[in-house]
Amino acid sequence: MEIFHPSTPELLLSILCFLLFLVHRHRKTRGELTKWHIVGMLPGLAVNLHRLHDLATEILVHNGCSYLFIGPWFSGMRLLITCDRANVNHVFNANFHNYPKGHEFSEIFDLLGDGIFNADNESWRSQRKKAQLLIAQPRFRGFAARCIRDKVDNSLLPLLQKVSEQGRIVDLQDIFLRLSFDITCSMVFGEDSASLNPNFTVVTFSKAMDDAMNVIILRHAFPATWWKLMRHLNAGFEKRLAATRLVNVTFEAKGVVAEDTLLSGDTMKPGMQVLFSTYTMGRMEGVWQGLQGVLAGAVDN
Repeated sequence: MEIFHPSTPELLLSILCFLLFLVHRHRKTRGELTKWHIVGMLPGLAVNLHRLHDLATEILVHNGCSYLFIGPWFSGMRLLITCDRANVNHVFNANFHNYPKGHEFSEIFDLLGDGIFNADNESWRSQRKKAQLLIAQPRFRGFAARCIRDKVDNSLLPLLQKVSEQGRIVDLQDIFLRLSFDITCSMVFGEDSASLNPNFTVVTFSKAMDDAMNVIILRHAFPATWWKLMRHLNAGFEKRLAATRLVNVTFEAKGVVAEDTLLSGDTMKPGMQVLFSTYTMGRMEGVWQGLQGVLAGAVDN
């Protein structure tokens, strides 16, 4: 009697089909992630990595501006994602000392070194004072205004006029990202990267920043042991980060020192993190209209 033994590819295909069936069966409505018993909400996040910011926006819109993401049970990952301006004010102003960046944040953003974006406590206060003194100088403000005006007059307006005359369809978000990048390079490095040009050429430095941004977001999404192993092996998404030194992210994260309750009603405990989606804040009119005073207070504190 002949017994059929499935080959390894057939077995793997069967398992994959079964998992896809389960995902489809347990698929949540728009703005929700399925919480699995062992892996938490990680599968739903993994299949949406190509549209991570849009996913965050959908979830926050449908859940009152705050959502608790729960990772695999063995990772202890509990991450509150929020764009609630009351929470922003509470964390960055009213109860600022209870929400340091923490050691985990410094590890995730290790490519930033010990600069102000990674600093905490006295190191952060010292660097902030120096930055405030520089920004408050009339010469610096005049220099910044000249850089912006020159770039707008000599690059942005001519480019928009040219594409209008040609009847071309362009991505305004890409154009303004290139504008910001060129202005930043001019102010920080004293050299125009010229990414804002009619050919929309890819600038190596800008692409490295985009790659770093994506990898940093993935580090937030996966357990630390996973991405640290990939970094050690120089494999997966960590391989793209090897030669990257700067990053520009659309999330701001904070750790928790003592138990606290946010104004949205969410209870924060030590070991948890708060992740602010600035991408979503810019796309919810009711949120960004009330943020000006909050952010001004955060700078003055």
